[in-house]
Amino acid sequence: MCLKLFEILKKNIIILLLLTVSNCIYAQEVKVNNISKVIYKRSVYQDLEIKSKNPDVNKIGKHVSEIIKELEFELLFNTNSSIYHIVPNLKLEESPFYKLVAGTESIYYRKVDTKEFLKNVQTLGTPINVIMDYNKYNWIITKETKMFGEYKCYKATAIYKEFNPIHKSVSTFTPIVWFTPEIPVPFGPEGLDGLPGLVLEASLNGQTYYYASKIEINKYNNKDYTIEKPNAKSLSEDKYAKILNDRFN
Repeated sequence: MCLKLFEILKKNIIILLLLTVSNCIYAQEVKVNNISKVIYKRSVYQDLEIKSKNPDVNKIGKHVSEIIKELEFELLFNTNSSIYHIVPNLKLEESPFYKLVAGTESIYYRKVDTKEFLKNVQTLGTPINVIMDYNKYNWIITKETKMFGEYKCYKATAIYKEFNPIHKSVSTFTPIVWFTPEIPVPFGPEGLDGLPGLVLEASLNGQTYYYASKIEINKYNNKDYTIEKPNAKSLSEDKYAKILNDRFN
């Protein structure tokens, strides 16, 4: 029992030391008065091109796969705040399957000094800022590493359960992310963030994953982009869930 506890403590201390050293070396990489940008792409683990005797079904599957490959998501951040959203694409939006593939087009906003974390949604026909738990995911950082381009990344996992008021069911999410302490900001794609480094790759329930296709550090300023909290009515997650429950049940 004591030996097992010692090994757990030893593992956590090693991880902490590694992250601390990385932060010390690269802490100046993200500058306070500059804005950095990451473009993420989304993919799926399984080929959506259905092998059917119906040529129309095959055509739809191929079309959906092409939309997924073309979708892009933008993360803008400085040392204190970030905003993440889908990149508008007028060509893709002409497709009748765009909304289904793109999802809800939520906007994620995180601010470090005030510990704000919210998701801007339009589920009810009007923009709403859903206030989320700043430390939504209880991340477990592992010793497993890999290189993502020039950046050394650490693997982190979590288990998160969420009640769906529309279907009256509890969904379990098991995100896996790869983050780099070499860019020491707690931001990432699709709200999968809150770690001691930028998330460069993330997967959710082994079905879809996001990966950084372009990383631009300190390239922009406030004249190029602004990082502002979405202007909308704010609701807690509980109140938002209650409204959904009353509306759809």
